Amino acid sequence: MNIYDGWWQVPDYMLSATQLGELEFPRVPTESPSAWVNSRDWAGRKVEFPLYNSRLCPPTKATAGMIAATAARSHSVRVCTDCGARCQRILSGKVGGRPLCPACQSVVRLRQEQTKASADRAEAIIKCREMLARPGTAVVQVQTINPGLTRAGTARPNTAVQVSAVDTTGKPLLGVLVSLVGPRARIREPEAIAREEGVPMVHSVLLDRPMVAWDLGEVRTLVEEFSHPSWPRHSWGIWDFERATQVKGFSTAWRGQVDTNRRLIDSLPPGTPDRLLLHLQRIAADQTEGDHLA
Repeated sequence: MNIYDGWWQVPDYMLSATQLGELEFPRVPTESPSAWVNSRDWAGRKVEFPLYNSRLCPPTKATAGMIAATAARSHSVRVCTDCGARCQRILSGKVGGRPLCPACQSVVRLRQEQTKASADRAEAIIKCREMLARPGTAVVQVQTINPGLTRAGTARPNTAVQVSAVDTTGKPLLGVLVSLVGPRARIREPEAIAREEGVPMVHSVLLDRPMVAWDLGEVRTLVEEFSHPSWPRHSWGIWDFERATQVKGFSTAWRGQVDTNRRLIDSLPPGTPDRLLLHLQRIAADQTEGDHLA
């Protein structure tokens, strides 16, 4: 038997006992439910509501005359004020004060989310302009290399870290693969330079620069593997955002692509620092934030 996580998953023909009784031509539930849906009752408590396949439920004993008389006394609305659909169920949900069919409700709410996303896009554009305007900013990518699991299924430690960076003109600043294991380690990256050589290289390029990264987890790796007292501080989950800025949230907000469930689609990372810089430049060059703020 199906158990739906919420009403949004329930097919239109699966109805509760109350919904069956509210049909234009009402039906009675079968002896046993066909499915259940997780929801909340009027007090906000989690409840499982039984659902019935309306295609299998028999009609009530009400005659046509009785149904017509009930409809004449009722103030219930079954006609969508937007698309004009003549719905079998009562249109109890209202958006903007108008009774709408489920499809039109979904469209209106989707537009509302798109309008909200447009406002967030304007903020993302401004933030990306600020990032690129900071003197000395480095667009950084930090990737750890891991050899995978042992035969027993336990995790192996990272063997190396690749640190790459460009400045805001696209000029390469750094591209170095640094070993995190000793030279006698059984598993190591043959092209990686020793930590003793790599740490000063990373420090000399990035210590005094504001950093922009796709994810602050990359900056955290940088701080941990190339420790130095002047790196951006991380305390109680809060970064010094003047020194290290995360891009992925601004990227998702700028794209503002809402799926049919009214959720923003996560933006994928561009893949390399120069491509991330191009992405930031495209966001910063977008002129649509003035349309919203005006």
